[in-house]
Order: sequence, then structure tokens, then C-alpha cells
Amino acid sequence: MKKAVENIQRLVMEEAEGEARRILTQSGDELAQMLEQAGEEEEQKARAHVREEQGRLEQHNLREIAQAYRAMRREHLAARNRVIEDIFSRVREEVLRLPSARYRELLRNWISDIDAQDGGEYLPGSQDARLLADLVAELNSKRSPESRFTLSQEKAPFESGFIFRTPRYEIERSLTGWLEEHRREMTPQLERELFGALWGHA
Repeated sequence: MKKAVENIQRLVMEEAEGEARRILTQSGDELAQMLEQAGEEEEQKARAHVREEQGRLEQHNLREIAQAYRAMRREHLAARNRVIEDIFSRVREEVLRLPSARYRELLRNWISDIDAQDGGEYLPGSQDARLLADLVAELNSKRSPESRFTLSQEKAPFESGFIFRTPRYEIERSLTGWLEEHRREMTPQLERELFGALWGHA
């Protein structure tokens, strides 16, 4: 009887050990599979993180490049504007240093550009009152009394040039306005000539 019990206990133990080994083996396989799956997931996460970081860096670099380009363009345009400004500052200085006969001719040309059949009034710039008075007197000597011009005692709000006005309209001819008009007209050509080959005209 005792022997039979011992045999049963031995069989139970062997079966239990076998089951334990099977469970351990299965658990080990499942654990290995879980570890492998976890490793793959972590690797995917790591790769996704790397891609995300690369994208972020690329966006950052693109922004940095765009900002640097915009800053370069601003400096480029500022340099071009400084050169153009310097050119017209020199032109202004040259005009102000014109001999009186040539400056008189400039004012005469401005007056001739105005089509005023019925006369009108001139407001001289502060430094041109005497010169403009001579030019107006010269013009009036060739016109009928009803179409003659008058010279106002009021002064234009600038030094060089004049304002011509009638009851219907007003025309300003000042050195500043004249230079600004020529600047608008000539700047594209100047930019092409000065900067086209060096920086490319934009």
C-alpha cells in the first residue's frame, strides 16, 4: 500500500514538474515574444521620434534660412536705397550751386510747362522771389493785360521754386518735388545700371 502511494506521489510530482517546466517554457516564450514586441514598439517609437525631430529641425532650419534671406534682402534694399539717396542728394547740391543764369533757365522751363492762358498768381520760394519777379515781368510783357500774371507777397513753404495757382487749380514746382519726380522715373533704370550685374535687378 505504501509503495502504491509512493508511486502515485512520484507520478504526481513528475507530472507537476513537467507542467511547471511547460509553464515556464511557455511563459519564457511569451515573455520573449512580449520583450520582442516591446522592443519593436520602442524601436518604432524611437524612429517616429527621430522622424519628428528631423522634421522639426528641418522646419527650424527652413525658418532660419527664410529669416536670414529676408534680413539679407532688407540689407540689400537698404544699401540700394542709400546709394540712390546719395545720388539725388548730390544732384540737389549741384542744382543749388548752378550759376544764376542756368538756375534762371530752370525756373523759366518750369514756368513754360504750365499752360495758363488766363493768367494766374505765382507764390515764390523764399530764395527765388526776386528771380521769379523778373521772370513774371518778362512773361507779362508779351501778354494782354487781362491774361497777365501776378506775383504774390505770400511765400511758398519751400526755398526753391514756386506755386502757381488760379481759382480752379494749383501747381507746385519746387526743387524737392522736381527731384522726387525724377527720382521715381529714374530709379528703376539706375538700379539696373548700378546693381543689375552685381546683385540682379529685382
